[in-house]
Amino acid sequence: MEALIIAGYAVGANKGFIYIRGEYYTEIAALEKAIQKAQEKNYLGSNILSSGFSFGIEIYKGAGAYVCGEETSLIESMSGMRPNPTSRPPFPAQAGFLGKPTVINNVETLANIPSIITHGGLWYSRIGSPDSPGPKLFSLSGHINKPGVYEIPLGVTLRELIESYGCGIRGEFKAALPGGLSSKLITNLDVKLDYKNVAQAGSSLGPASVIVINQDISLIDVSLNAVQFFSHESCGKCSICREGNRNCLEILRRFNRDTARTGDIELILELNQVMRDTAGCILGQISLNVPVSAIQLFRNEFVSRVRERA
Repeated sequence: MEALIIAGYAVGANKGFIYIRGEYYTEIAALEKAIQKAQEKNYLGSNILSSGFSFGIEIYKGAGAYVCGEETSLIESMSGMRPNPTSRPPFPAQAGFLGKPTVINNVETLANIPSIITHGGLWYSRIGSPDSPGPKLFSLSGHINKPGVYEIPLGVTLRELIESYGCGIRGEFKAALPGGLSSKLITNLDVKLDYKNVAQAGSSLGPASVIVINQDISLIDVSLNAVQFFSHESCGKCSICREGNRNCLEILRRFNRDTARTGDIELILELNQVMRDTAGCILGQISLNVPVSAIQLFRNEFVSRVRERA
């Protein structure tokens, strides 16, 4: 909230919004209480601390669609419309919510602002990796002895994250998704978890939702789970994304049933390329990252399931 007020002051805005999933009842109640306290102390409202600057914060309870992580979808949702991505230009900074210039940032990004102002940019740059300074909230899940959310400096290795914070793997390590289902699988435990090094490893860090997978799990099952999610969360506006995810889902089900056809592997790769080149937003462009990287790294798992000729 403090960062949101500062951001409003920096851009000359007098209203800020916190977009949150409507079913997060506990978090919404905490935010409402914090806003009330800030208003009572004149940290929010009219003429804040006699500065001449006025600013208000409103909580917007969204329906929880995954696609609302795309900024134009979020604006459409806040405007009472279906959360479909819109074409740019205009960009939100030109014409966003209610047609007014709108700055959109992730809560985690804004939360760094007060500490940077208090301690300085040099202090912040010394935290974590030289290429990606600062701390990061790592959500660690999967076959881990101690899953959870850990705030640690960027640049820690995947091995250190798993062993020092997750208390080790349940079973034998096979692969990990460093940025959740939207990222690609990696197999190198010694990759540094910052934006540059993960990109060089062929994946993306994104929200740092690290999912660890052990040797007991079929990556066909992981791929099926990922594409089921994106097929469900696709807004449906873009036929490339809507039909691409549906078709890939059917192909993966054939692999899952041991009835995949010759050519199905190449068909997934072709679908991925078409979706990356032509989908209307980032959701459609990254939907097949998991199956494509699974094929690249563990192709034999897919080849062994081919039973029918094309």
